[in-house]
Amino acid sequence: MSFRPIIGIPRLTQDWGTEQHERETHWTSLFYDLMIVAALNAIAEPFEEFEETVEEGQFLQQLTSIKYLWLNALLQFSSVLNSWNALCYYTSLFEDESVIGHLSFYVHCFGLAATTAGCVGELEENYKVLGTGIILAKIGLLVLFLRPIIHVERARTLCIYRCVPYLMNIMLMLYGLLAFGNEENGDFAKFRIVLIIGTIWDWLSVVAVPVLLKKEQRVPLHILSMAGRVKEVTMVIFGEAVFAIILQPYTGARPQTHFYVTLGTTLWLIYGIALQEFHISPSEDDHAMRRSIFFGISWWFTQIVKQIFLLGTSIGIKRAHLLTFKAPLEPVDTDTRNLIVWGMSMTMLSIVLIRSYSLGWGRHPSPQDPPPIYRLKVAWWAIMLLSSILPQIVDKTIVEAFPQPLPMLIAFGGMMIMIIMFEAAISNLLARRVIELMVAEQSSEGTDLDERTLEQRVDERAYLKHFS
Repeated sequence: MSFRPIIGIPRLTQDWGTEQHERETHWTSLFYDLMIVAALNAIAEPFEEFEETVEEGQFLQQLTSIKYLWLNALLQFSSVLNSWNALCYYTSLFEDESVIGHLSFYVHCFGLAATTAGCVGELEENYKVLGTGIILAKIGLLVLFLRPIIHVERARTLCIYRCVPYLMNIMLMLYGLLAFGNEENGDFAKFRIVLIIGTIWDWLSVVAVPVLLKKEQRVPLHILSMAGRVKEVTMVIFGEAVFAIILQPYTGARPQTHFYVTLGTTLWLIYGIALQEFHISPSEDDHAMRRSIFFGISWWFTQIVKQIFLLGTSIGIKRAHLLTFKAPLEPVDTDTRNLIVWGMSMTMLSIVLIRSYSLGWGRHPSPQDPPPIYRLKVAWWAIMLLSSILPQIVDKTIVEAFPQPLPMLIAFGGMMIMIIMFEAAISNLLARRVIELMVAEQSSEGTDLDERTLEQRVDERAYLKHFS
């Protein structure tokens, strides 16, 4: 008989020396995803508005300049993302299915919803809502961590250390709202400085807590759960772009051929980036957060950088997609090109760095590698690094020659096809060479195993580790 306890005690998901059990994605994560979708849609909306101008007697429609939008959007996105990441950290440490536990989750959920409401419209007009939402979300985190402080002695010190930055952030936001948010002396510019300080404070606390804790006071995260939550946010960013390009109005008439060409090209560009993002997933033992504090913190911040630039890429793709119907023969504006080019470059570079944190030990060229394996590993990393530079090359060559929106999307889509095909070819050559060397090694030891048997027994990570 299954029942939900009214008052339960949070349980650690695991501890040092215990085996990590598999955890399915909880329905509360999917519930939170809805608010992330709403926040992303609200943040991206001002970037997709058209301005009406008259130049040399001609009536023109141009997309809004991002000059005065990007900083506000970054602060809004970071406010939502920091609150979400803190929740993911908590749920990767503890399990609690009690009624009181879910009420605690709801308090944080309410705060995150208020933070999301602060992302709607111009931040200059809505900053008080955002500041209030941040305070409520931080109060929700305090409520969540309070019960482990009381009931879970093993994690008590860790939870106290986590709560101190939340309290400081609440006090900082309260100061900002009281000093610069009232009707008489409301000052958005000064409150934005407070918001910047609060965002940096959140980021610094991620570094400070594990460094300040003694080794015996640290509690291991459920790695696969934490990594899965990060993937959820990344997938939501992809999904928001897909959602927008499908529902964007293309014309008053029925879809024509160019609509399907544009839709297919834009969708492939997003799909290609997703292929790179989700292609390699390390196990818990190989993950950066298991290697060291340095690699764990590097992984965390690189994920944030990746998500920020991925959102920029998504906004740029949506702007280019919109231009294919609003101004198909006009050159794409500089802001849209920069969003796509720099967004893709930094996203791909972040993916390379994240792979190196977790899987560098298996794919880095080593003096112990046989010469063919060494050369293939060098080629694999070269292609990965080239993938972060290629958007700049495509922009300076093909897009300069054909600056219209549809040719630009086709050029970047073709670039993603080339990256994926070359990486797949090198990976398969590397795997094949390792299998051949393993067959030769087994034969020299008197063990008769054919290639098919090895392919069934050994996955790619295992044979890369064999020669690392």
